[in-house]
Amino acid sequence: HPNHILDIDPGTGTTLLHEAAKHNMYEFITALLKLSAEANVQDASGVIPLAVALAARNDRACALLAEPTFACKAMHPNHILDPTTGTTLLHEAAKHNMYEFITALLKLSAEANVQNASGLVPLAVALAAHNDRACALLAEPTFACKAMHSNHIVDPT
Repeated sequence: HPNHILDIDPGTGTTLLHEAAKHNMYEFITALLKLSAEANVQDASGVIPLAVALAARNDRACALLAEPTFACKAMHPNHILDPTTGTTLLHEAAKHNMYEFITALLKLSAEANVQNASGLVPLAVALAAHNDRACALLAEPTFACKAMHSNHIVDPT
């Protein structure tokens, strides 16, 4: 069954999809989703496969799990990962140069101009991490960040 719980670590509720997301097993994730695995299935700690893939920095797995066909109803594209920092999925993807996941989130209408608690938009986070592809994507006119003008001063000092 596609939602089979693994006995790798009894009591954790880890499913095949959680394990595949953790190890960026794109083909296996695709097969499980086509077999109707629940993209928003939670383990015993309430963690969904998309969160597992994001924690492991698995760009392709995140992008696939965010596709509208399988989109995780438990996690909105503007979901805040850390309420203390205001970090959203898009901030985290920008920080780690996760191009495919950024693309998927923007197609799902993630807000490119949302600010974290420090007032930084995802483009500024990508820039601070020197992530060229993420910066280029977030600066595209289709998704262009209204909060950051092309002549924006990064460091006023």
